[in-house]
Amino acid sequence: MAGISALGVYIPCGRLDAAELAVVWGRPMGRGKRAVAHYDEDTFTLAVEAASRALRACDPSLVRAAFFATTTPPLHGKSLSALLGPHLDLPAALLPVDLSGARSGATALLLAGQAVAARGGMALVVAADQTLAAPGHDLEAQLGDAAVACLVTTEVAGVTLLDSYSTAHDFPDLWRRGTERFVRTHDLRYALQEGFAAEVGRGVAAALRQFGLTPEALAQVVLASLDQRSAEGPLSGLGFNPKAQLAPSLNLEVGLPGCAAPLLHLAAALGRAKPGDRLLLVAYGDGVDVLLLQATEQVARLAEQAGVARQLAQGHDLPYPRYLQYRGLIEGAKGTAEPFTSLTMAQREQALYARLHARVCPDCGAVITLDLRVCPHCQGQGPFAERPLSRRGTVFAFTHEHYFPCPDPPLTVAVVDLEGGGRLSLQMTEADHETVKVGDPVRLTLRRLHEASGYPHYYWKCTPA
Repeated sequence: MAGISALGVYIPCGRLDAAELAVVWGRPMGRGKRAVAHYDEDTFTLAVEAASRALRACDPSLVRAAFFATTTPPLHGKSLSALLGPHLDLPAALLPVDLSGARSGATALLLAGQAVAARGGMALVVAADQTLAAPGHDLEAQLGDAAVACLVTTEVAGVTLLDSYSTAHDFPDLWRRGTERFVRTHDLRYALQEGFAAEVGRGVAAALRQFGLTPEALAQVVLASLDQRSAEGPLSGLGFNPKAQLAPSLNLEVGLPGCAAPLLHLAAALGRAKPGDRLLLVAYGDGVDVLLLQATEQVARLAEQAGVARQLAQGHDLPYPRYLQYRGLIEGAKGTAEPFTSLTMAQREQALYARLHARVCPDCGAVITLDLRVCPHCQGQGPFAERPLSRRGTVFAFTHEHYFPCPDPPLTVAVVDLEGGGRLSLQMTEADHETVKVGDPVRLTLRRLHEASGYPHYYWKCTPA
C-alpha cells in the first residue's frame, strides 16, 4: 500500500500584514498575515526548496517519477518536473508529470499513490504556488506563497493512502488568463456558497458512501478554503463536528497558497494525528478530490520533518512598498544592461551549475569546482572523479555591493567553504548585511538569478543556516 514516507514544507519568511493593507487602501482588507516569497524566488525555486527538504534523508537516485503541480509556472511550454531533475540530482530515468489547476497538488498525490501502488518504486510530489491578486483587490491579503513536497513509497510510510474519490464540475471560481499576472473572480460569495460549499458537500457525501464510513470514523478532515466558515458549513450538514474534526486553517498565518494549500494543511494536521487515525483530505477546484488516509506509527516523525509550526514562528513583516517591489509592481532599483547569458554554456556546465557536482583529484583529494584539466594543488592530471557538493558551509570572505541593482540592497557576495571540501563564490540572500561575518554558517538555496533572453536562469545562493 502506498503512502507518504517523507515531507518537505517551505513557507517563505516574509509576511504581508492585512492591517497594513487596510491603512494603505483605507478599508478593511481582512485579518492576519500572508506568506510572501523573496524577490529572487518563484514557484520553481519554492518547489526545489521543499523537495530538497523531503529528500534530505533519502537517496535521490531512487526516485522514478516526479509530479509537479502549480497554477503559476515561471515557464510555459516546458516541463518543470523535468527541470527538477538536475537541481535535485534525480536520475535521468525519470517520468516527469506536470499538473495545473486549483486542486492539482492533491491530484498529484493521488496519481503518485496509484502509480507507486501499481508499479512500486518511489515518486516525488511537489506542489508550489505564488498566486497574485491585483493591488487593492479583496484577495490581496488572502493568497499566500508556499510549497510542499512528499515522497510516496510503499515502505516506512507515515501516512498511507487507503482510498480516493473524485468529481469534475466546471464552476467560475478563481481563474487567470494565460497572459495575465493577477487572479480573477466574478462573485466571491456566490463562488463560496454555490461552488465550494455545494461541491464539497456532494463530493464528501459520495466519498463516504464509497468508503463505507460515517463521519464519526474520521479523526480529522483537512479542507483548505478562503473562508473557514465556508468549510464548516458543508461538513456540519453531513454530520461532522467541525470544531473537533476540521483541521485548523493556516489562512491567518500563511494565506491560501493555491494548489499547495491542501498538502500544506495536511502537513500541519499531521502534528495532531495519532497512529491509527483516519484523515479525510478534501481538495476543491472544478470538482473535488477526496483522499482517505491513515496515520501510522511514523506519523510523528513525518510531522516533525514538515516543521510547519517552526516555520510559522520564523516569519517577519515585509513593508508593503517592498512587497510591491519584490513582485515587480513598482519600479525599483536602477536598471542595467541585460546580463550575459549562454544557454549552451549553462547546459554544458549543468553538473556544477544545477547538480552542484565537483571533481575530486585522485592524487591529493582536493575538491575542484573550476573546469581545470590540472589539479591546482598538486598538479595532478586525473582522471578526476565527480561527486556532489555539500549544501552547507561557512563564510570565508564577503563584500557588500552597493552599486549592483538589487531590490534589497546592498547585495552581499560571499566566498563559501563547503563542508567536505570545495569553495564557491555566491550571492547571499535573505541576510542582514550588518551582521554578516567571517565564519558564519550558511546553507545553499536555489534562486532565480536573472531572466536574460526571456529565460529564467537559476543558480545557487547562500543564506544564513
